Amino acid sequence: MKRIIVLIFLSISCSANAGLLYSSGSATIDSPICDAENCSGSSEWWVIDDFTNSLNWNITGLEFFSNLNFGSLLDYMSTSWEIVSSSDPYGAALFSGTGVATITGNSYLLSGLDINLSSGTYFLSHHHDFSTEVTTTAMLTGDQGSFYQTDKSNYQFTYDGEVAINIYGKEVSVPEPSPLVLLARISHSAPTTF
Repeated sequence: MKRIIVLIFLSISCSANAGLLYSSGSATIDSPICDAENCSGSSEWWVIDDFTNSLNWNITGLEFFSNLNFGSLLDYMSTSWEIVSSSDPYGAALFSGTGVATITGNSYLLSGLDINLSSGTYFLSHHHDFSTEVTTTAMLTGDQGSFYQTDKSNYQFTYDGEVAINIYGKEVSVPEPSPLVLLARISHSAPTTF
């Protein structure tokens, strides 16, 4: 019985807030920076920006914002993403994937993810794949900052601004034992004397 009480208190003290974990801001500015496959004759253009999480996260969704300037959304195939450590925006991916986004207006929403990410600062990069040549450009928030673009081959660029991204999921924290849990542990481990 005492072990059951301990488990109940542990489950109550865990933090799990589902919903929007991070938003860099509203997508208000169309940048001239391409974030698509087959854009302007290149094989791929990735757009990269940083984010920070103070707690461990379980990420279930990523949302990117892009403006279609040339071509057709009917040619959309998928969206690729990478999470990279804070040491190098062009570095190797810690996590990556490709999925078909739900597109609403300028929003490309990837859902159904299951990424456990420790607290820290990271770079999030993305690009969209199309079957024919298109031009999609990353939407910015209007805030000050810097972001990056690369074709993962010959070119790496730095720009002023903040890429509009949203990250969805829940915060996951390892709780410190409450006094009641400690009391339950102590009473369980105390020797019985007659």
